Amino acid sequence: RKECYINVGENDGWYSKGSFLFASSPPAPFNGTIWKSVNELRSLSQDVKAFDATLIRSIEFYTPPLSVTEDDMWSMFDTAIFRGITISSYLPVYIDSVYHALESWVADKIQHVEIRGIPTLY
Repeated sequence: RKECYINVGENDGWYSKGSFLFASSPPAPFNGTIWKSVNELRSLSQDVKAFDATLIRSIEFYTPPLSVTEDDMWSMFDTAIFRGITISSYLPVYIDSVYHALESWVADKIQHVEIRGIPTLY
C-alpha cells in the first residue's frame, strides 16, 4: 500500500526500528524515528524477493537460537506482535485480509467459521 511507512531510524520507546505505520503522507521524524515509504524502498531494492522476505520475517514468530536470552526472546516476540497488530488493525488491510480469508474458506468448502477478537481499527 502506498500509505505504508517503515521506521528505518532508531527506537523511540514506542516504535522500534522496522515498525510500520500507515499515513497519508510521510510521518515526521520523532525521537530518532525516520519513516520511509515501503513501496519506495521496495522499488529501490536490488532483490525484491529478499526485501519481501525480510518484511515477512519481521512480523512472524520463529524459534530463536539457544544463545538468545529469555528476555531477548520476549522482546523479539513483543516486537513481532506489535508490528503485526499495526498492520492488521489498519482498516483497509483488515478488510482485504478478512475478504481473502472468506474467499479461501468458501473455496475450501469450510462450513463454519467463528471470528473473535476483532482489533481496534484505524
